[in-house]
Amino acid sequence: MVIDLTLPLRDRLDSFPGDAPTRIRQVHTLARNGYTNSVLSTGMHSGTHIDGSQHLTDDSRFMEDLPPERFIGRGCVLNAAGGTTHRSTEGI
Repeated sequence: MVIDLTLPLRDRLDSFPGDAPTRIRQVHTLARNGYTNSVLSTGMHSGTHIDGSQHLTDDSRFMEDLPPERFIGRGCVLNAAGGTTHRSTEGI
């Protein structure tokens, strides 16, 4: 079974502290312009993402150079909302 853990893209989506916040600003409306359009501005550490190897190493590959299968595997979902308790994940 494949479970998509991706967060929906939305205005003010959480980002890494100090990074630019995600903003979605509507610039055209159907009533005023005959169509809708928005501007998306976001930092690279917003919402669900994968840091590429270039982020912390001198590796020259981009994410599109890596096969999607590399990012599929066993995992777990942890609900850490509202808590600071740390538990071992040994055996997961």
